[in-house]
Amino acid sequence: MQIEKYRGIHFRSPESLSDVLTPILKDPWGNDYQYLSFSSTQPDVKGKIRKDHNLHPLNSEFDLYSNGPDGQSVPALTGATSRDDVIWARDGSFIGTAADY
Repeated sequence: MQIEKYRGIHFRSPESLSDVLTPILKDPWGNDYQYLSFSSTQPDVKGKIRKDHNLHPLNSEFDLYSNGPDGQSVPALTGATSRDDVIWARDGSFIGTAADY
């Protein structure tokens, strides 16, 4: 909700979660939630966008996810380390594990 509020005020996605949340919320395993704005100025942002089994992006403007209990992840949900990730996909229409997506 904080990300959507920010977008409504600034007409763009925040660069990082720290722009909308201080401190960054922790997932159930004690790790920071991960966030990636597709309009970010960080290098190789396109290569970091989360993708489904057909290599289509999960979202249209940003990714928000937990690395899951193993604390590891790769952009493609088909990667073994990504299967336990908790993801926000279809621009919020799906919230659950990558394995269930």
